[in-house]
Amino acid sequence: MNLNMAIVVLSCDKYRDLWPPFFELFFRNWPQCPYKLYLFSNEISSEDSRVKTILSGPDKDWSSSVKACLEQIEEEYVLILFDDVFLLEKVDEKRIEKLTSYVAQFRPEYQKFTAVPKPDIRINQDIGKYLPETHYRNGLMSIWKRKTLLELIVPGESAWKFEIDGRLRSSKYENFFGVYKEYFNFLHGVEKGMWYKNAVKVLKEHGIEPDLKARAVLSQQNYLKSQLSLARRYIFINTPVQMRPHLFKISDFVRNKIYKKW
Repeated sequence: MNLNMAIVVLSCDKYRDLWPPFFELFFRNWPQCPYKLYLFSNEISSEDSRVKTILSGPDKDWSSSVKACLEQIEEEYVLILFDDVFLLEKVDEKRIEKLTSYVAQFRPEYQKFTAVPKPDIRINQDIGKYLPETHYRNGLMSIWKRKTLLELIVPGESAWKFEIDGRLRSSKYENFFGVYKEYFNFLHGVEKGMWYKNAVKVLKEHGIEPDLKARAVLSQQNYLKSQLSLARRYIFINTPVQMRPHLFKISDFVRNKIYKKW
């Protein structure tokens, strides 16, 4: 089944140093990508002719910029990627075709392609449905019905805030789907505007030279903080749904007492 979908890379002008390595690895590992590729930015366009840049105008806040760009395209679905998440391996095109065929068949509001969290209700061997109360069910890096994403975006929010508070707004939608296995091998390269040291190493191993003049490398202390946050999220997501509210309270208490003083 054909799916009217585009791939969207969320970015902004101050992250333009990430565009060359991102698109180099994207086209290296998905050379036959059948979908139109958009880059969302503010006032600067990519020089890569294979990419169409959509400009939001001066940067107000994350959600306002994304909404302004989404309103300029027409595709029914968008596969969302971040500019600091690099594709490291060849894409299994047959698996992606199968996933998009599910989207064309079931017409979900949302179809996640990363396996965290896993779905609550199994539909088949590949996909399932999230319950409305499932936390992190609306992670941005997913396939979205563009109209639904526009309805959920609230001006003034950050991407992080959208994934937290947007879950409550999304609870009115039943057809939020997830997957049981990963569909891409990504490298997360940047945290708080700085390179992960390991990401720099891995990119160099793939023949990519990150621009270390444009952004610094994350300190060891901040790296450990980021890993603790990821561990917290992983434990939370993999805890049974009924236990999550209690775990969330405990986690917030620990973070407020210890983590913020570090």
